[in-house]
Amino acid sequence: MSSSAIPFAFPSQHWEFEGSNLVAMDGGSVWNINLASAVQRCQEIVGEDESKITIDILDCGTSKLSDYHGDEKSNTINNFLRFKELKSFNEDAADLGEIMAAFPKVNYRYYVSPSQALGTMAVMDGTNATCTFPMQQIGRKDGANAVKKGEGYHHKKIMEWRESKEIQKTWPKLNEYIVHLNDNGDADIEINCKLNLFEPAPQNEEFLQK
Repeated sequence: MSSSAIPFAFPSQHWEFEGSNLVAMDGGSVWNINLASAVQRCQEIVGEDESKITIDILDCGTSKLSDYHGDEKSNTINNFLRFKELKSFNEDAADLGEIMAAFPKVNYRYYVSPSQALGTMAVMDGTNATCTFPMQQIGRKDGANAVKKGEGYHHKKIMEWRESKEIQKTWPKLNEYIVHLNDNGDADIEINCKLNLFEPAPQNEEFLQK
C-alpha cells in the first residue's frame, strides 16, 4: 500500500513500528532507485566484501520521455506525474552511476529499463488488452535483450561513460547514453492507455469475449 501511495493521487499510509509513528508514501517521490540501501542491507549479511553482492536492477521508469499534450496539462495529478517522469529521466541514471562508483566491486549483473516511452498516466490504467499487457511484452523484450548483452554489460558501459570525455561529448547525460545502448532497432509495441479518474477505464470487448 505504501509503495503505491502516490502523492495527490492516493492517501499516505500511517504505520506504528517499533514505537515510532510512520507516515509512508511512494518511495519514488524522493528516490526512485535506492541502490545504496540495497548494498548496505546486503553488507549486513555478507560483511564488507562487496564482491559477494549481486544486484539485478529493474527500472520501472522510462528511458525515453513521452509526449505531453495539452489535454494532459489541465490535470493536477497529470502535472505531478509528469514532474516525476522528468525528475526520473534526469536523475535516475545519474544516481545509478554514482552508486556504482561508490561500490565498484558489487556485481551489477543486469540492468533492465523500458526501451520506449510508457506515458505519464499509463501505469494507472488497468485496461489489460491495450495497456498493461503491451507493457508486459515490452518488459519481456527488454529483459531478454539485457540477458543477451551479458552480465555486467551496463555496469561496464556506465563506468566507461564516467571516465571518457569523448563519450560525454556525444552523450552529455548518462541517461541519453543508456538509451543509445538499449536501442536495438526494434519497432515500438503499441500501447493504448486512456485514463479518466472519474470514469471506469475503457474495456476491450474483443479481449473480454475471449
